[in-house]
Amino acid sequence: MALGFASTMSGPVISALVRTSETTVPPLVVFAVVQVAFRCCLFAPHGTAGVNQVSYPTPSRWAVAAAGATLDLDRIGPPQGAAGADPLWEHTAPAWTMDPAAVLVLGVLCGLPVSRVLRRHEPEVTRKRPPAPGQPRRAAPSYGVPPFGVAACRK
Repeated sequence: MALGFASTMSGPVISALVRTSETTVPPLVVFAVVQVAFRCCLFAPHGTAGVNQVSYPTPSRWAVAAAGATLDLDRIGPPQGAAGADPLWEHTAPAWTMDPAAVLVLGVLCGLPVSRVLRRHEPEVTRKRPPAPGQPRRAAPSYGVPPFGVAACRK
């Protein structure tokens, strides 16, 4: 569930950073390939300098580590060519607590910029800006729709 949340929040980050829908697909494909490559089931990155650090910001790395810690995958079947046990896959309470927490933190860290970046794409009509000093407050556009509410019914 946490992986779905984090990945769902990663998609709008990419979508908010591009201008047109045609330019959205290539970065999303690269993101999906990176998620598959760094989930650490295909190879063991914990013995390779640099690769392990690059895998940390990917939600799939932490979600698979949580599954590995839950199921004790280092004992059951470590990845082929593993130099040793992955410290994120240890079958301990601190390792298991850290793995899902990292996925949730990544999701929240993706959600914060999404809320700021998507705000600039919002139409100016819906933004709540205070009027300039000395300027009267503008009424909201009605778009030809009659007003609703108790006061409208009493007329």
